[in-house]
Amino acid sequence: FVSIQEHSNDDWQYLGPFRSRFFLMDVIDTISRILKLPYCETGTYPCSKFDRGICRAWCLALAPARETELEQDLDKLHTLLQESFVHPQNGILEMIESERNKYFDDLEFAKADLLDDEINLLKAYRHWLNFLYVAKDLAFESPQISIEKGQLKRAELNGKTYNFPIDNPPYRENELLALPLAAVDEMKIIYDYIRERAHA
Repeated sequence: FVSIQEHSNDDWQYLGPFRSRFFLMDVIDTISRILKLPYCETGTYPCSKFDRGICRAWCLALAPARETELEQDLDKLHTLLQESFVHPQNGILEMIESERNKYFDDLEFAKADLLDDEINLLKAYRHWLNFLYVAKDLAFESPQISIEKGQLKRAELNGKTYNFPIDNPPYRENELLALPLAAVDEMKIIYDYIRERAHA
């Protein structure tokens, strides 16, 4: 299942970091609800989310009596989680946009408006995922600035040259799209700057 963690020291497949814990909670809750994926918050299985019909109770596949019957389900779940949370172009946003447009075309404006927040949330998550994929590889060179590994390495200002250290820690296999926490904001600013230059 998907969970928010403070660190990447365990064997969990880590994706992040993110700027806002509340944003991440909303994203996980939205995607989990749409696709009925597990977002386990209690130690009771199956939890109330199964009773409310917003989770398929994948945890039942872990019960010894049902292990053989549902062993393929966990493989399917792993694939669904990867597709849903790790791949920016997973189609979930387009599915919700299509549903929203259908409500709008049917003049059900109240229902259409309810999906606007989800659409904006999923767009922001997709934007952040795209950033995580390329941030470590961003490089740019000009007479004024030098960018390496998504960070400012050199800057020329008022005739002076400023050199900055690059934070490039080793990453473990489970740190799927990890970035140095202290450099995330700088890397995001640089990412947005390079994107704006590319679209100018």
